[in-house]
Amino acid sequence: LLKHGLDSQIRVVGEGAEEKKLEAEIVANLATANDYVLVNYQRDALGQKGRGHISPVGAYDEPSDSFLILDVNPNHGNTWVWVPAHALFSAMRTKDTVENRGFLLVREGRPH
Repeated sequence: LLKHGLDSQIRVVGEGAEEKKLEAEIVANLATANDYVLVNYQRDALGQKGRGHISPVGAYDEPSDSFLILDVNPNHGNTWVWVPAHALFSAMRTKDTVENRGFLLVREGRPH
């Protein structure tokens, strides 16, 4: 992403993570034109088939405190799903190969 002129910042969701602060970062990113969020989460933690997965976040719904996850893997039959914020953070607070999963904030056209 950096090679293509995009600013990206990794956020690992650890055990002591301030969930509301991280959630606010995602919401602010989604509210800004040309900004994007990619989440790395454990699918079975959300009752989905499969293991670790990376997908873009399409939107945030404040009344339900949910994120719209756009599934990029057509083999699982899901194209998108609304996920409550607490459930998404639980699915990100799972071990990947080296550390916990998390998300990537991507900002278009701004140097890092």
